[in-house]
Amino acid sequence: MFVAASTSCFPDLNLSDAMERLADLEYTTVEIVVDETKGALRPSELVGKFDSTVQICRLSRRITPISFLFNVDPNDPSYFEYFGALCQLAKAIKVVSISVLPSKLGTPFNAEVE
Repeated sequence: MFVAASTSCFPDLNLSDAMERLADLEYTTVEIVVDETKGALRPSELVGKFDSTVQICRLSRRITPISFLFNVDPNDPSYFEYFGALCQLAKAIKVVSISVLPSKLGTPFNAEVE
């Protein structure tokens, strides 16, 4: 049986410590939250330390990353740079699911898609 947990369970830990703690709790898969303020993986660190982040995700033999939650404000000027780096990370570690925040209530459908 596969049971997943999120790194948001331990918002005060960095990525490797959060994954280690979840593995100790016998979870087999993990959703990695990408958030500048309360996530285990900060987008600015992802851009700045891309290679080390890939290594952390690849070397975690006891727990497998299966998805990302991209929790970054779309109005952030670096939004597309962060999202591009996250897509590269997802490709490097073979993760196919990236969740993004929806637009505000009342946003026209076409605007949200863009």
